[in-house]
Amino acid sequence: MQVDRYLSRTVLLGVMVALLALVGMAFLLTVLSQLHNIGSGGFTARTAFAYAALTMPQTAYDMLPVATLIGAVFALGSLAAHGELVMLRASGASLLRLARALSWAGVLLAIAAVVLGEFVAPPAKRVAETLRVQKLYSQINAVGPGGVWLRAGQDIVHVLKVDNPTHLADVDVFTLGPKATITEVRHAAEATYAGGGWTLHKVRGVHLDAARVTRIETAEQPWPDFVEPATFRTLVVSPENLSWRGLLDYLGYLRANHMATARYEIAFWHKVSVPVAVWLMVLLALPFALGRMRSTGAGQRLALGVVIGLVYYLVDQTMLEAGQAFHMQPLAAAWAPTVLLALATLAVMRRVR
Repeated sequence: MQVDRYLSRTVLLGVMVALLALVGMAFLLTVLSQLHNIGSGGFTARTAFAYAALTMPQTAYDMLPVATLIGAVFALGSLAAHGELVMLRASGASLLRLARALSWAGVLLAIAAVVLGEFVAPPAKRVAETLRVQKLYSQINAVGPGGVWLRAGQDIVHVLKVDNPTHLADVDVFTLGPKATITEVRHAAEATYAGGGWTLHKVRGVHLDAARVTRIETAEQPWPDFVEPATFRTLVVSPENLSWRGLLDYLGYLRANHMATARYEIAFWHKVSVPVAVWLMVLLALPFALGRMRSTGAGQRLALGVVIGLVYYLVDQTMLEAGQAFHMQPLAAAWAPTVLLALATLAVMRRVR
């Protein structure tokens, strides 16, 4: 049991160091990517640093599988270089026994992935985007789970869902008259942008004046005075940044409105696969530490972890994009990299045995 704790603690420390290094580099790159916004609206250097800091939980979640492999290869390689793993093998510990000991570290890292992906990263990313949008676009007054509130001319507008910059859902429009009185209230099921202007669809509402109330009900209504679609670009719901529950809720909304769900289904199943991939990364590092890499230097071990981690990351991202482009089964597109990772882990373990 002491061996289990020692191996797990060593691997966890290595993963933590690797993750901090990757997240630190990502933080600097994120700050640099936002520097061009300084001076736009109320966006300042402090906003850039705050935005970068709030996006780091999502970055840590995205990089956790790669950081796990890099940290585990480096940590176990160090143990092998000092003869500790060889001594354990010589004392009768089988590869399966060592893998079982390392599984505790893998399980803890998988739990960390679930916590990050479900409870920490999504709300932090939403706060980051809210901050960025409010500073960049002065006409937006509020952004949150209840939608977007903004002013456009004499209209006060509430948009519940931003599907993409040119398609809005559940739009309420309150038109102001003299002395800030409401002269018109409209609700549209959706609003679309095409040909240089917005159009409201399935519009219902009322027009108010001193003499009477007129009912409004029309299939389409031009809306030429609304804001440019670029205003909503950073508010698009990104499936990669939603929690499991958020993805399920959004899938329910898309299905109820007969809209395409493939992108969000792939994102959901990919999110399910991430903890498994993190656990497998720990096991994949063990055969390399027991093989020829035990006699190599720290730099070579680090390079190996980086290369394998980057290959996995590229395959993973390619499959996500290919799944959408070629209309693959969401389950297959999301789980293919993890299945390949499991097969690779099994193959290298069999060679060491």
